[in-house]
Amino acid sequence: FGSSVKRCAFFFLLVSSAMTIAYERRSTFSVFQHYYATVLPEVVPRVMVVGAVAVSVYMVQMHFDWVLHTSGLHVLGSFVGYFVIFRCSNTFMMYRRTEMVIADFRSTALTLMSQGVDFMLGPDEGDDGTQKRDVLEGKVNVVRLVLAFAVLYKLHTRVAYHGYMRGRIEADCKEQIVYDCARLRGLLRADEFERVFAFLGFEFQLEDNGSDYYSVTTEPLPRPTTFLVALLRQQFMKLAGKKHGYLERVLNLADSQISRLLKIYADTSQTVMTPLPLPYCHLCRLLMVCFLLVYMTQLQPRLGVVANIMVPMLLAFAFFGIDAIATEIEDPLGDDPSDLDTLTVISQLELEGVALLKLHEDGALESFQFVAAPEAYQGVPRFLALSDNVQQVEAVVAKAPI
Repeated sequence: FGSSVKRCAFFFLLVSSAMTIAYERRSTFSVFQHYYATVLPEVVPRVMVVGAVAVSVYMVQMHFDWVLHTSGLHVLGSFVGYFVIFRCSNTFMMYRRTEMVIADFRSTALTLMSQGVDFMLGPDEGDDGTQKRDVLEGKVNVVRLVLAFAVLYKLHTRVAYHGYMRGRIEADCKEQIVYDCARLRGLLRADEFERVFAFLGFEFQLEDNGSDYYSVTTEPLPRPTTFLVALLRQQFMKLAGKKHGYLERVLNLADSQISRLLKIYADTSQTVMTPLPLPYCHLCRLLMVCFLLVYMTQLQPRLGVVANIMVPMLLAFAFFGIDAIATEIEDPLGDDPSDLDTLTVISQLELEGVALLKLHEDGALESFQFVAAPEAYQGVPRFLALSDNVQQVEAVVAKAPI
């Protein structure tokens, strides 16, 4: 029964993990009103360059009356088209796999929170207050540590490629990282946050502003999720076997979910930090440019402007557009409009954690409160924090650039 419920929950979470941009899919013409989050900003400048080259070639052919006849051009065109579409197909498969990973992450995190809250036996009737204090602390710790893991998961996807692979991040990314750190500070104790921040590998402080780029170490470091996982396991071990805590067999259930979270984290990190191999990408784009150049030189000037200028521009739009789509969805965990909305997943986990604590009505929920998020925090109106950490959250948010 439990496995069936989890499969149903997984299916629901997979369906609900949508892209940021919602549009009317059944209408043919309504999509034409969109410009933002399409391939147009990326492709139009390239198409205009191809158009300028096509005009130049057309004028030269008209003036000197020569045409370069190239046999086998249709074979090259078919091969390049297949090459580009094959790349786009592979990246789309990666996109769909990542979508399933996000759904699995949400389902696993929710299951772990539910186990930590619902499987707690509770204090005895003659308790002097010690057992109740342990129970409330245990529930609060499980919820906050799982949520902190989810925030670190998102933060890692921001930094992994440009930071840990290339050694620096842009100012916009750094601003979002400050807000992620404020979210973490709201869920972690002071000593826990210091350890987590030390593991992030930032070669800057949160209050550093005024630069276009910020350095991140490329040296291998222990990931902060390892520290959080250790805290989670210690929390379950602390109350295992106690009359008011967890039955010992709960440890196996919880540990399987924790291991699954680590596996999801590792899979996501591998996806973000493993781009398309350079030789493949280089050859694909080189063949596209070469085909367009050769195609323009073998056209007949007598066919007119449409055949000599408009058709090469349409071909360029098709090739560069498919290539732009492949590049866009190759890493679906960033902050682009078409990327998977992991921030909404984290916000939903917060609401579900609050609902779990509210169901028990034992006072554990009083340890949390929602904090209004800055307007610059992408798509996050508010986030959950420990009631004792609200001032610390505001102090971290104040370090973001104005």
